[in-house]
Amino acid sequence: MVKILHLFNDLMNLYGENGNMKMLQMRLKMGGIAAEIETKMPDNLSDYDVIYIGSGTERSLYAACESLKPLAGRLAERIANGAVILLTGNSLEMFGKRIVLNNGRVLDGLGLLELETKENFEQPVTSDCVFDCDLFDEKVVGFINKSTELSVAEKPLFSVDFGIGNNRNDKFEGVLRENLFATHLIGPVMAKNPAFLETITKRILANKGVAYEEVFLGNARKAHEVTLQALLNGR
Repeated sequence: MVKILHLFNDLMNLYGENGNMKMLQMRLKMGGIAAEIETKMPDNLSDYDVIYIGSGTERSLYAACESLKPLAGRLAERIANGAVILLTGNSLEMFGKRIVLNNGRVLDGLGLLELETKENFEQPVTSDCVFDCDLFDEKVVGFINKSTELSVAEKPLFSVDFGIGNNRNDKFEGVLRENLFATHLIGPVMAKNPAFLETITKRILANKGVAYEEVFLGNARKAHEVTLQALLNGR
């Protein structure tokens, strides 16, 4: 049994991000692995194989950050111990040191990642994106909608083929640390990118000591290829 903790499933679900964990649950079941999704705020994070947070409004992000601060130490332990953690959309911003709000106020983050965020509502960014990833050969497709610039001193998850990175001048996007995957891509990203889904599935199964077996994802791969070609032809 794989236990998935989906934190703030209602508060941080701005772009249908619930689809990420539904896709992961379906993929695990296709391989004969039962998967259970829980949405409660737990006392013990070590009970879970996967921790996920999606994207929300700025106000939702601030509220989620304050709610998570008592768990920051336990989250740090799970990151260090190699638990699979996925952050999509703006949820990665709260894991950094601080967020400089548009009005100049500073919100302390969880301090778990070496990054800082600065809001810039006057210059929002919306962009289709095509990224590369060192973890697999397949291109990553998705969409970014944000009003922030990130300064990141972490290993990036993706490199930018076209679209926007962590900031307007950065050719890299997201964060990869141990089994923590963080990206501003929304969509949901796991439904759009079967290679990314498979990479995370492999990490989960490796942690569980379960052998990885490939399953048929032909339809998902065909949809990915159609999307990729449309983006490449339209850039």
